[in-house]
Amino acid sequence: MERLTVPVQDKTVLFQMLDEAINKTLEYCEPKKIDLKKILEIQSNDGRTFKKNTLFEEYAD
Repeated sequence: MERLTVPVQDKTVLFQMLDEAINKTLEYCEPKKIDLKKILEIQSNDGRTFKKNTLFEEYAD
């Protein structure tokens, strides 16, 4: 009987990949003076979505 492979990865590996992606994103944004933590704070505090976040207009320049 042929054994099927499942494309599911261990959660530990997925969390490591997520951490790496977050770190790379922060490294990319830092020299561009984009404060992702500030964006997330605003989104969390007042419930606005990313689409309506006024900081994106500021960072677009």
